[in-house]
Amino acid sequence: MNRLCDVFDDKFDPLYLHEFYENTISTLPYNFTNIANRETKPYGHTGSHRLVGCNIFHRTGLNDINEIKWEYFPFFQHMYEMVEEIVNERFFWSSCAVNLQAKGMDGTCHADAGPDDEDEFTILVMTNPIWKKEWGPASFQLLEKYDNNARVIEEYEYVPGRILIIPSPHPHRGLAPIEPYVYRTSVVFRVTCDFEKHVPLDDK
Repeated sequence: MNRLCDVFDDKFDPLYLHEFYENTISTLPYNFTNIANRETKPYGHTGSHRLVGCNIFHRTGLNDINEIKWEYFPFFQHMYEMVEEIVNERFFWSSCAVNLQAKGMDGTCHADAGPDDEDEFTILVMTNPIWKKEWGPASFQLLEKYDNNARVIEEYEYVPGRILIIPSPHPHRGLAPIEPYVYRTSVVFRVTCDFEKHVPLDDK
């Protein structure tokens, strides 16, 4: 059976992860607007979960950038460019956000794109430099269908520096730590890839 998720481990220097984590924990302007499955209008303040997050960059077209935090953007652009080198792929980068979860903040089943967006992918980087078993697996889970009670078909424990790439339309969720005052951070890049035109970096 083919996996839906591509996994890359041990690709970042530990020192880089420590520096990245310190910057994301101590300097970013976090808020509680990471809401899944928004149910209310016009602001969408009610949904299946509300996590702590920070949007770094978002665009809806080649020249249509509707959000960017210039003070922090270069730091995340550097990580994104390294990820492209690690996976040997070129993508159209559409957004970047940081997620932060503490005990009790389990994510619920959601998707990052519609069912017809087959060329869209989510790249998640687990950015804590240290993770202890007693903090819980804080797993990233892929579900069989769009239902929070659905069967888990793939599960990946939290590992410092781990990179996961999944099809954005597929239902998934991220679990929180089980230890108080431990924070699970991740960076999410959303990208588009047209496989008919796609060329690996080595062939450019």
